[in-house]
Amino acid sequence: MNLTPLMAAAHAGNLPLVEALLDRGADREAVDHYGCTALHWAMREAFRDPKFARGPFAALYELVTPPSIDVRAGERLVRIDRHLSEYFLFQTCWALFKSRFSEQGRLPVCAFETAAILSAWEHLPANVVPPNRRKRPYLSGLLSRNEVDRDYAYNRALFARVRQGWYQF
Repeated sequence: MNLTPLMAAAHAGNLPLVEALLDRGADREAVDHYGCTALHWAMREAFRDPKFARGPFAALYELVTPPSIDVRAGERLVRIDRHLSEYFLFQTCWALFKSRFSEQGRLPVCAFETAAILSAWEHLPANVVPPNRRKRPYLSGLLSRNEVDRDYAYNRALFARVRQGWYQF
C-alpha cells in the first residue's frame, strides 16, 4: 500500500515514533497511492475509534498536519491554510473519500452528507475541531459558502451540492 513509516506510526498512534521520524526528516506531506498523508491515516483511525480520537490524536494532529494544502478548483489553484475552517473540512472529506465508494446505503453519486461529517467529528478534541464548529448550521454554512456556483467573495469553490445536505468535491 506504499505507506511510509510516518503514516504507519500515525495510524498506530505511536507518538514517540512519529516524533523520532519527524526529527529525522520524515516528510509529513508524503502521500500513498490514494493521495493520503500521515494526517489522513491518523484521521481515519480517530473517526473509527473514539478512544484514539480522545487519546493520541490531539498530539498527532499537531505533529503531522501540513501548514497548508493546495487544491485545483476549476482553473484556479487554491491554497487553504491550516487555520481556516475549510482546511479541516477538506481534510476530513479526503480521509472519508474512499468510504464513499465502499459503504452500503450511500448515494450512487458518492457524495458526503453533513451528518456523516458531524459523526466523524463527534469525539475529536477541541484543539482539532472546536465545539462551536461541530454543529449542523455551522457546517452547512461552511459547505454552502464554498459551493462551486456560489457568489461569495471568499469562495474557494471546493464543493458541488448534489442535493440538500450532500456534497461532492
